[in-house]
Amino acid sequence: MMHKMEKGDKYNTMWDHYEKGNEAPARGDTWNLFGRVVMYLFFQLLLLQGCGSPHVAEFTHNSQPVTAESESNSLDSIIGPYREGLTAQMNEVIGTSDSSLAKFTPESPLGNFAADVVFKAGMDYSDKHGDVGCDLTNTMSLLNFGGLRAPLNQGNITVGNIFELMPFDNTMVICKLKSDAVSEMFMYWRKKGGQPIGNAKADLTGEQQKLTLAGRTYGFGEDIYIITS
Repeated sequence: MMHKMEKGDKYNTMWDHYEKGNEAPARGDTWNLFGRVVMYLFFQLLLLQGCGSPHVAEFTHNSQPVTAESESNSLDSIIGPYREGLTAQMNEVIGTSDSSLAKFTPESPLGNFAADVVFKAGMDYSDKHGDVGCDLTNTMSLLNFGGLRAPLNQGNITVGNIFELMPFDNTMVICKLKSDAVSEMFMYWRKKGGQPIGNAKADLTGEQQKLTLAGRTYGFGEDIYIITS
């Protein structure tokens, strides 16, 4: 008599069937069970072979010595023309200086030079456009010592020297400053011990605020224009 399988009842081999106290399965059932066992072992063997240690089928190599003098001719042929052109531009002489220009507070040759150059460029822009409102009696330039990154040595001044002096590619701007902001700016100069200015003189020693623009005394009651970069 065959054992009827109930829901949830299972056996993996014919021995499980015997342990349950059932009759031996029929011959056809035994062969079906045997076939399942064989197929199970076969697939397990395939999995073991597939998960075996990897091996390299083929390996080739080509050693290339690398030294400090190694250079890529192809890369150099691409960069070379640009490097030569840039070097020529940076070495162009655009002026000379009779003495070395260094920066220090409250006033320095380098700070005066840079502030005067920015003031001249700003006034040239104002003259060309006409509607800015700048003139010698109401306009000054202002920089900061931190933005001047290198001195200018005595002798020829090149384009490269100017990039070393101000390397940040800043944009020059002209802004209108209210009179109360001018007083705040003056107090800032006093706190910092001075900053580079052009077309102006500031007396930071006394208690009163004293500022002149192009030789004219500023009364701290009117707006002025600041050229900065």
